[in-house]
Amino acid sequence: MAHRMHALQVLASALIVAGRLPMPCSAQQPTDEPIIISVDVEKLTTQLNLKLDLHAVEVNSRDRSVGYAAPQGTERGCRSMGVAVHADVESAQAAFRRASFEVAVGPAVSIDGEDGYDLRCWSTAPEQIATVRLRVVNVTARFGWVGRMSDALDLARSMAQLLATSAEVAPRGTEVPVPSLEITVPEPVLAGKETKVTVKVTDGPRVRLASRVSLRTADADEAHSAGSYDFAPGFSSEVTAALSLPNPGHYELELTLATEGNTVFTKTCDVNVVSRAQWPEALPLHWEVWGDRLYFLRSADGEWGKQTSRQQEWLDFGLGRLPIRAGAETFRQQALDDITQVIQERWLPSVEFLQPVEECAVQPRMLCHASYTMRGCRIVYMGVLGRQVFLYIEQPDPLPEGQKRLTRADVLRDDLLQTVADEHGATSYPRVQFVAREMKRYRAMSYQGPYEPVHILLVDARLPDDVNLRSPGYR
Repeated sequence: MAHRMHALQVLASALIVAGRLPMPCSAQQPTDEPIIISVDVEKLTTQLNLKLDLHAVEVNSRDRSVGYAAPQGTERGCRSMGVAVHADVESAQAAFRRASFEVAVGPAVSIDGEDGYDLRCWSTAPEQIATVRLRVVNVTARFGWVGRMSDALDLARSMAQLLATSAEVAPRGTEVPVPSLEITVPEPVLAGKETKVTVKVTDGPRVRLASRVSLRTADADEAHSAGSYDFAPGFSSEVTAALSLPNPGHYELELTLATEGNTVFTKTCDVNVVSRAQWPEALPLHWEVWGDRLYFLRSADGEWGKQTSRQQEWLDFGLGRLPIRAGAETFRQQALDDITQVIQERWLPSVEFLQPVEECAVQPRMLCHASYTMRGCRIVYMGVLGRQVFLYIEQPDPLPEGQKRLTRADVLRDDLLQTVADEHGATSYPRVQFVAREMKRYRAMSYQGPYEPVHILLVDARLPDDVNLRSPGYR
């Protein structure tokens, strides 16, 4: 029994080592001493002979470190490493103690460095898995190790030596540089729907965003976290992340970011989340159309399936086409520019609603579509990029009280009937050729119904560049 208890203590024990280096970086050092302003992980891993994938970077919002992993298949040695440059020594000491308490697997005692560095190592057994935490001046580091614990400690001491003495690995200065940022969040945000947060560096090094963000409401005692997806593959001067906030309310959003020099910092911004019922009518909102197809009847007692092919009316804006992934943002912007040539700005969709697709044909064309609601109307846009803009705009019939029937003058630009010239001197009249029609129909999202009465405004516009000498003919 005594032997079994001893074995359990070995498995759950923590080895705590207070390292010492001949350098003045203890908690009692003067505040005007130079601190580490960045860490070059590539040079650090090269000198320590560590094999880590420096392109697979992850910012950990929990311990606020920049994480690097070993290549897949690595069975022994260093499996992962995290580095963080803090604003000052006190912040690094606090982060070290906090992380040490969270990772401890057995009895632990907090030890502050005296005249050297802080080092703590936990191991399930002397020859198995070890976790090491290290603090040197204002830098904290961690790494996971598979192998002898003595080897893990040797690596930690070598790492501490480099951080303390190498100006190439860890240059010194008086202040850790933090980039100036511009954070853009839509106003408002729809509850339960994916929204994008854009972080743009206006001055300073490139950044990367953590995969978790913290949320706090005015009446909440503790912050909650939410997952986000960073679209950038690595560090970038402009980061766009997507996240979904399930409940309406006013939130303070805390973003954890890191620079290429492994400086980890946080920024906050306010987010206003509303439900669909609270969404402002003047702002576009995505209209979910199942199957990207609408069906129409001319009378309430008609049956779509019993009509002949010449009688059937439908609007299909998604079938048989391939979504575009590479360059999608460019095509979305081109589609928005096309629509802007035809309709007034207050009817424009949000650019993220636009879905570029490639037509499945012998000579494929670049197409785009969107379905959205705004100002009491439901709108479908279909377009051939650079050539055509087709708009379907419906209103309920009869109209709700206080709403007026739309005409083409309410939607189209005022200057469509003007003459314009391009950069080569070619003139176009009118600015855009178009046909606008108004009609009443019964509309459904399935040919079986249910159908509802609607008033429809159709606009089919042909853009100037579609009239050209590039082999014109019957189309």
